Amino acid sequence: MPDARTETPPAGQAQAREGVVEMRAFPVSDCCWRCGQRLMRLEPPWQEWSYYCHSCGHVTLRKEELQEQRRQQPEGATGFVAAVSVRITLVAD
Repeated sequence: MPDARTETPPAGQAQAREGVVEMRAFPVSDCCWRCGQRLMRLEPPWQEWSYYCHSCGHVTLRKEELQEQRRQQPEGATGFVAAVSVRITLVAD
């Protein structure tokens, strides 16, 4: 399986070494809410984000998680973060 590497050291759970974060990326059946392409699950999660869309270039929520966030959104709230752009390079083992 390919490794995912980011150029930004995380504040979360993935381990950083020399400015590079190394984690595993696995294709899953869930699709990106924005483009419809298959997501990749990141292990360990990057700053609490567990899914990455290679087509959009962002870490994101699964569609079910996004729908749940919308249901739980407080009245009067302007929104919530559903995705964050991040540069990830996939490298084969």
